[in-house]
Amino acid sequence: SINSQTILPVALSTAIAAYVGRLLIGVDPAFNIPTLQSPSSNLTSIYEFILMVPFGALIGLLSVVFVKGIYWAEDKFDAIPVNDYLRHMLGTFSLGVLFYALYRFSGHYYVQGVGYSAINDILSGILAQPLFLLLLVALKLLSTCLTIGSGGSGGVFSPSLFLGAAMGGAVGHFLHLMFPALGLDPITFAIVGMAALVASATSAPLTAAVITYEMTLDYSIILPLMIAIGVAYAVRRMITESDIYTLKLLRRGHIVPEGLASDYVGNLKVDSIMNRHFRLMDIRKTFSSFDGITIVTNEGNISGVIQPFDRPVEYDVAVEDLMHTGFVVLRSNLPLTGALRHLRSSHARFAIITRDARPNAEDIVGILSESEIHEILSKTAELHQGHN
Repeated sequence: SINSQTILPVALSTAIAAYVGRLLIGVDPAFNIPTLQSPSSNLTSIYEFILMVPFGALIGLLSVVFVKGIYWAEDKFDAIPVNDYLRHMLGTFSLGVLFYALYRFSGHYYVQGVGYSAINDILSGILAQPLFLLLLVALKLLSTCLTIGSGGSGGVFSPSLFLGAAMGGAVGHFLHLMFPALGLDPITFAIVGMAALVASATSAPLTAAVITYEMTLDYSIILPLMIAIGVAYAVRRMITESDIYTLKLLRRGHIVPEGLASDYVGNLKVDSIMNRHFRLMDIRKTFSSFDGITIVTNEGNISGVIQPFDRPVEYDVAVEDLMHTGFVVLRSNLPLTGALRHLRSSHARFAIITRDARPNAEDIVGILSESEIHEILSKTAELHQGHN
C-alpha cells in the first residue's frame, strides 16, 4: 500500500536510479521522434482526440488476444506428449522458420528479439505500409506465443511495445491515407498504441503513461495518450479482469488482491483488538460457568484456555479436563500480522497476551481467539467492499 513508510524509500530510490541512469546512459530519449518536436504538433487535433476512443477500444481488444494467446500457447505446448527440452526445441525451431520466412519476404527479421529497431523504424516513418504493419502485429504475437508457450523466457513488456506501435502505426497510416485533410499524425497513433497496450495488458495505466513520456520526452502526446489508455484498460477489464501477470497466478490457484486500499490489518496492534473479558482459574479447581474465556493457571504459570460453552457444563468437572493447551503467549504491542503468523506456525487456537510475552499469569492483559480474528476480518471485508 501507499503510506508514509513506503513513499520516502520509493521516492529516494527512484530519484537516485534515474540520476545514475542519466549520468551513465545520457539524457537522450529512447526513441527520437523529430516529427513530434515541431511546434505544429504541440496542440493535438480535435479529430485525434475523438479517434482515440475507438482506437483505445481496438488496443484493448488486442491486449485481450495478447494475454489469452500466450496462455493458450502454453496449454497447447503442455499438451504435447514430450519432455520440456523437446517441447522448447519445437518452439524455437518454429521461431527459426518464422524468422527466415520473414527475412526472405521483407529482407529484415523485424520480430526477432526485443524489436526496438523495428519500433524505431515505425516511429520514424520508415515502416508506413498499413497492411505490412498488420502482418508484423500477427507475426510478433505468434513469435511471442511460441517463445513463452514453449517454455522460453522472452518477457512481455517489449512485445507489448512492439504490438502497440505496429497496430498504432497501421491505424494511423491508414487514416492518414483515407482522410489526408484531417491532418492526423500516424506517429502519434504509434506512440499512443505502445502506451495503451502496455497499460491494458499489464494493468498499469499510470506507469505506461510515465514510461512513454520518459521514452519520448514529448509532453504533447500525453493528452491523447491518457484517453486511449483509459479506454483500452476499461475494454480489457470488461472482457477479462486478469492481466498478463495476474492470470498466471490465478491459474495456479493464488488469490490476487487489487487496489491500493489502506492496509487496515497491517496497522493494527494486538492490544487494540484482544478480548479483555477473561478470568483466571487454578488447574486444581472444578469448573464453574462463566460467560467469558477462562485462563487456567498452575502456580502462577499459564496452563491452558477454556472457551465459553453454549450449553451448561456438568458440575464437578475438573478444569484440567476442559482446557485447551494449544496456545501461544505474545506481547501486547505485537502487530496483528505478527500474531497471525505465530498462531499459524504453532497451529494454536489462542494467543494469550501479556505485557512482555512471558507466560506469567499476573502479566496477562487479554486473549486473542478465533472470535476476535473473525470480527476484525469481517470489518476489513466491509472496508474493502466500501472501497470497491
